[in-house]
Amino acid sequence: MYFTPKVKLDGYVFDSEAEAEYYKLLLERERKKEITLLLVHPLYLLQDGFKNAYGANEKPINYEADFSFYDLALKIVRVVDVKGYLGQDNAFPLHHKLFDFKYLEKGLCLEVLRYSKKTGFVPWEDYKKLKRLTVSNLKKERSEAIKKAERIRYVVSEVARLEAKTGKTAQEKGKLTRLSKEKEGMLK
Repeated sequence: MYFTPKVKLDGYVFDSEAEAEYYKLLLERERKKEITLLLVHPLYLLQDGFKNAYGANEKPINYEADFSFYDLALKIVRVVDVKGYLGQDNAFPLHHKLFDFKYLEKGLCLEVLRYSKKTGFVPWEDYKKLKRLTVSNLKKERSEAIKKAERIRYVVSEVARLEAKTGKTAQEKGKLTRLSKEKEGMLK
């Protein structure tokens, strides 16, 4: 099972190092007067409590975001959740939908951010796109490396075969010259 240790900072307990780092980033933005009204772990009511069919009281459903703050440049309240991966909280997809259903018309949108050392904090959808591009590029590089290795094997074996052959034709001598030059270039 995947486990991220809790991080304590300024009297708050964060679920991950990434969440604590985002908090530090927000404190810096607050100091620079780029944001205001910073709240850590704000609660949002997703569904009121009610009496079920048996007359028992059902508790309300609340969602605890990681942060909310007023972005002075964008002139909006931003609600942010920092996730290492979306499967770490089974209830999150449902909470995200309920949050959007209840608060989107009121101008609140739940932003899901992902941290990586290469990109810093980026929206989850952008992270997925970047990851797909990275995987695609790695597959392309691997394919090109395999083709290059196959070509090297062919050139080396063909040069060895032609060098070992006695009584070469003019065509074979020309091929040996071309492949020998290619081999030298490959092995530099």
